[in-house]
Amino acid sequence: MKEIKSTSARRQFRKFCWYGFLKNLRLFDPFILLFLLENQLSYFYIGILFSVREMTTNFLEIPSGIIADSLGRRRALIFAMISYQVSFFLFYVSTDFWQFCLAMLLFGNGEAFRSGTHKAMVIRFLDKEGLGDRKTFYYGKTRRWSQMGSAMASLLALVVVFLKQDYRQVFLATLLPYLANALLIASYPREYDEDTGKAAAQNFSASLKSKLKSYRQAITERVVWRPVLSAGIFSGLYKGLKDYIQPLLEQIAVSLPVLLALADRQKTAVVLGVAYFLIYLISSQAASNAWRLQKKSGTAYRAGNGLYISTSAAVLLSGLILISGDIVPAVILLIILFIGHNLRRPVMLTIMSERIPASVMASGLSTESLVKTLTVALLSPLLGLLIDYYSFAVGLIVTGIFFLLMYSFLKLKPE
Repeated sequence: MKEIKSTSARRQFRKFCWYGFLKNLRLFDPFILLFLLENQLSYFYIGILFSVREMTTNFLEIPSGIIADSLGRRRALIFAMISYQVSFFLFYVSTDFWQFCLAMLLFGNGEAFRSGTHKAMVIRFLDKEGLGDRKTFYYGKTRRWSQMGSAMASLLALVVVFLKQDYRQVFLATLLPYLANALLIASYPREYDEDTGKAAAQNFSASLKSKLKSYRQAITERVVWRPVLSAGIFSGLYKGLKDYIQPLLEQIAVSLPVLLALADRQKTAVVLGVAYFLIYLISSQAASNAWRLQKKSGTAYRAGNGLYISTSAAVLLSGLILISGDIVPAVILLIILFIGHNLRRPVMLTIMSERIPASVMASGLSTESLVKTLTVALLSPLLGLLIDYYSFAVGLIVTGIFFLLMYSFLKLKPE
């Protein structure tokens, strides 16, 4: 097994891991849907807010990837961290739909400048170290740290909400790790920042034309599109559905007899905090062992296809079980969504890195993120309508059936 050799390279890889850990210290994640519901928003309007976030990311996705490739990935990432922090503060002070829209716009801007950019830096690092054939293994390691950050955020959020009994406080608490991440990114060596060096910053126009030419060459190749669509649509399924586990966990929390001495908000904090901690802990192990699944499956393509089918089927079964009112097994099936996504992500990165030229990797991964955001932008409001007018069960059933039907168009195969 090939390993990172030099001390400086090992130090940089640890920085990549810490970046993922700090990025995922989003204390609001376990409570975002409950927070918006508390502010008298329907599921449809919440879906619109998620759509605003994703459409903002969508609109800026390709330009941000080109800017990151051309002017410097560190600059793009630091700008993303600043945009996130302003967004978190707005969430903390906002009380109505339009204020939340502005917060979502800034959040989407941060997502656009972050997504794809850091992955491109990691891939360039691995190629430079001669570890291109170990992308699934090493990217799985960085993703494990990201999921560990999510697990830690769940426990910290539990403490904040339990003590303050106020969901709003978690946005304020998230400011600090994002400031720390901006400082960490600033310490990255320039050699992992950009492909074209100082010339790109000095001559943006020429660099932009060059990147656009390479980008057009990459996306017009037929072999690129299927894995990009498959990765983006599957990630959109995960991102569009993952927060809807929160109201189900809340129902479990308020009905638990062992927590009768606590207020409902404290019960919810304990159950959601512990549940998300365990979910992300399991997900971190899944991400770290994605390479084992790929090896056992024989090829990355088989592993990716199997995870797509099993995860979509779990969503469908969760909805079917909810019809009978059995919340706990439905929640367990939805947890497969988290595990499946974190197993599949490193596998898909390996496949895409084989198809997308290294010179436009950030732009290529931004295209995959664009597909993801389009999926979420369409899924969130429609799912909200189904829940508002029918039920959670109907929303999950329709979603599961749709994504299973999409498989025939998204099945991965060597070209």
